[in-house]
Amino acid sequence: MNTSFRLLPNIFFLLLLVPILSPRVSGVSLYLFVLIPLIDLKFLANIRFSLREIYLLVGTILLALISKDFFLIVKLVGLAFTIGYIAYLHKEKCDTYVPIYFYILVLVAFVQFLGVVYLGDPLINNANISKALYGDYALQFGNLVNKINYLGLGYRVSGLSTEPAFFSSLLISVYLYIRIILKKKDFSDVFILALGLSLCFSRATIITLIGLSFLYIFKPWLERHGAAFVLMIFLIIAIYFVTYLYEFEMVMSSGSIVHRTIGYFVLGEVQNIDVADIVFGLGQTGGYNYVGSIPEINYSPMAEDMKKNLFDNSGVTEIILQYGLLGFLFFLSVLRLYRIDGFKIMILVVLTINVSVLTSTSFVIIAWLVVILGNFNEKKSSNIAL
Repeated sequence: MNTSFRLLPNIFFLLLLVPILSPRVSGVSLYLFVLIPLIDLKFLANIRFSLREIYLLVGTILLALISKDFFLIVKLVGLAFTIGYIAYLHKEKCDTYVPIYFYILVLVAFVQFLGVVYLGDPLINNANISKALYGDYALQFGNLVNKINYLGLGYRVSGLSTEPAFFSSLLISVYLYIRIILKKKDFSDVFILALGLSLCFSRATIITLIGLSFLYIFKPWLERHGAAFVLMIFLIIAIYFVTYLYEFEMVMSSGSIVHRTIGYFVLGEVQNIDVADIVFGLGQTGGYNYVGSIPEINYSPMAEDMKKNLFDNSGVTEIILQYGLLGFLFFLSVLRLYRIDGFKIMILVVLTINVSVLTSTSFVIIAWLVVILGNFNEKKSSNIAL
């Protein structure tokens, strides 16, 4: 393998795993890693379109026309293209660098933590790096450093991500990629993961770790059932649970919790939604039309300007609410085409619990790779679906 071919995978994984290296234009994050496959001539020469990829493209175009969300085409094609490129790199054994980047990400977070504790400064400041690279087009950042009262650490940091919760999700997804896809089982990786999670600990960390633990407990049952059946059970349980939580003022006063659960609550208020919106979806900002009949929407931080996608951090519910039953049925058909069973779909749901499953954020892409390429039963042959 020549040097130029090794260079492109390294640049790709660097851009994928370090989100702050990408800009934000007109409120949209432009992830530069999507461009790398376009200049990898060997990859382009090996592209083959099966009936599944044609179905995915045609279905996406039709769904975009129905929902009038034409950015959906760019978003899903970019997501599918990136997933396909990583699958190609895995086949060519060009993803062996991933564990190295995993270690570097945690090392950076450790340096930030030591800097904050002993010097009062993270030393490696994400926002400053992004600002230096792109000026007014830098990414939006949450709280890069938080003072916390648990684990006895005092602070939590965000590594090279935009906020601690996203960094936590990235570390878990990358570890699963190393463990499931690369089949690397070193104890050192578990230690590095534990260290990294302790440095960026958040509610998302707790939910993800507990969720994954429960999934492995019920793994045999989940694998015996299809993704659609398991997903419906999950949604019913989640809707009832979130509706119960919303009875507490402490929950409603937490914008972070409401922002990430409002989709489940609105699904539970389906009787207040027009039939046409149930079938075809609410659209990008359609949820705001129901502020009168579903006043809990006002508690979401997204409701402040009434322009942002209300459900983009509510996990899988975004598909149902934004694109309707038609979009949800299309999503289920894609899961079936790629042989994603009940266990795998729940892995995807848990890993993307605080974002949309359709976003091109790095940890979401890696989560898709894990469920599509991953063989969670080592005694069985792996079904690589790309």
